[in-house]
Amino acid sequence: LNFPSPLVTLGAQAIDGIAAQIASRLEERGTVAYTHELVAACRGVVEHHFGSGSGARLARVDKCAQMIGHQECMEENEPGKGKRYMNSYLDGLLPIQPFHDVEAHPWLADLA
Repeated sequence: LNFPSPLVTLGAQAIDGIAAQIASRLEERGTVAYTHELVAACRGVVEHHFGSGSGARLARVDKCAQMIGHQECMEENEPGKGKRYMNSYLDGLLPIQPFHDVEAHPWLADLA
């Protein structure tokens, strides 16, 4: 696999600068600002690799980071599937089911 490497494309000095900025935000403004800064850094790297505007596709990551930053917990109780507590999730990411039928997903048999 040929995944883009921020270390290769940005360099160690740029990454150190980003890390220092993120850590500074945590110390100055707390967890919510920290998670926001972390997502902004990720968005910057994505735009660097894939072009201007591509970072906008990370909108659902913003929601996930907000849940983490605000220490929110989503509770769900779906009949037949039980009660679940989620402190983070990505909207639209499948599978969203807590349990899966092995017949429908043969690769699950290896995990059972």
